[in-house]
Amino acid sequence: NPVPAETLSSSHNTICAGESVTFTSSPSGMNNYNFLINGLSVQSGSGTTYTSTNITNNDTLNVVITNLGCSGIGSNPVYITVNPIPSVTLSAFPSSICQGDSVVFLALSSTANSNYQFMNGFVELQNGPDSILISSSLPPGNGVVVIATNLGCSSPPSNVVSVAVNPQPNADA
Repeated sequence: NPVPAETLSSSHNTICAGESVTFTSSPSGMNNYNFLINGLSVQSGSGTTYTSTNITNNDTLNVVITNLGCSGIGSNPVYITVNPIPSVTLSAFPSSICQGDSVVFLALSSTANSNYQFMNGFVELQNGPDSILISSSLPPGNGVVVIATNLGCSSPPSNVVSVAVNPQPNADA
């Protein structure tokens, strides 16, 4: 009772760390599907799919099918590129300005070549490869955050940075 040749496919070839990917084995209708990551069994049973959010870069996935007591030789290996999720911090200089003066925001990302989206609430201030934002039009009560994106993976919003915007002195006084 030979086992037909096993094949393994994945729902995605590239994911961000922590994202879900589903692996599907064929042919269907066999007794057992033993899914392996780096040679270690992670799921064994009658199901033809295995889903995980714990795949890391350079993991090797394959499946060995058993039917009527006969085991196959193992499927083709599947490799998933897992890109890291960046982290980002934000700072501002100076922390207090007069209305109309400029403030410099500096974003620092854990990944090189990131894209930076600076936001004040739901208003986008700047979006692009520049990690520095210079603004002279911040409203009082501002709260600026930045999101870094690299290789399609976006960071959670950074720390909120607020800059005190003081009114210009009244020349009529």
